[in-house]
Amino acid sequence: MNPLYSAALAYATLGWPVFPLTPGEKVPLYRNPHPKDSAERHACGGYLDCGKFGHGVLDATTDPATIELWWTRQPAAGIGMACGVTYERRPTTRGRKLQLAERVAPDVLDIDVKKDAPGALSRERLRQAGYLTGCWAQVRTPSGGEHLYFDGTDQGNGSIRGAGVDFRSAGGYVVMPPTPVRVQPDGDVPGYVAEYRWLATPNLNKEGGCDWPAVRKFLAPPHLWPPREPGRPLDTSVAGLVAWLEKQGEGNRNAALHWSVCKALESDHGADIEALASAGRGIGLGESEIAKTVASARRKVLLAGVAGGAR
Repeated sequence: MNPLYSAALAYATLGWPVFPLTPGEKVPLYRNPHPKDSAERHACGGYLDCGKFGHGVLDATTDPATIELWWTRQPAAGIGMACGVTYERRPTTRGRKLQLAERVAPDVLDIDVKKDAPGALSRERLRQAGYLTGCWAQVRTPSGGEHLYFDGTDQGNGSIRGAGVDFRSAGGYVVMPPTPVRVQPDGDVPGYVAEYRWLATPNLNKEGGCDWPAVRKFLAPPHLWPPREPGRPLDTSVAGLVAWLEKQGEGNRNAALHWSVCKALESDHGADIEALASAGRGIGLGESEIAKTVASARRKVLLAGVAGGAR
């Protein structure tokens, strides 16, 4: 039997809604049947609304007959799973009236390591802080990252920029094992095909959730700026900026360097940026991080000046 079809049917048996993906890719198999930006495209709730496939995660189902139809038409289709708590429209036995059925699939924390994304480091920080104790299943992605499975919720979806961590819950989807996809590394390294695979048999008897707002706050805490005393202006001299930058801890270092460089450039201290870069090294930032942050700050100040001159 086709292993992709068998797996899709097994997930549906667990109550996890699935839908087909384009072979070798991570996008839905069917194109949306409604014109782009049309009212019907935004209003349509999926196959049972219009009788056509192509609504992506909205078409996800646990119905064995529909799943058999999909993988009979395209045996090489990958498997997408609608995450979190969602609701599936089902026809009643009388007429075509529809009823809603609640579905609970896992939430998934996506640990990304592509293009030097720091997902592995973020994962270790979360593990040490106790945020991953509820994880009951792990999947290895083709690029070497991980999907960590938790009890399904309606928390929605999100990403933490610069941390290599994404979250998929209600409204989102993930690719499921044993789906094969094409991987294209950076540079001249040739591409290859690899499968999503379970790192161990999922512990379906374990319960545990992922508090996404808490994870986001831990990995990306609110930025802390210099305290400002009433009636006293901020010290934006290079020495003042360096002194403040040297006090910054982990979680605020990049943002602090960015802010300091912007202030220095706005105050015409551009020639002294190296002093701020040196302070960045002193608080643990790498050369690549410093270079990217300084370049970003220069672009921001330059664009602000151009926009100001245009007004």
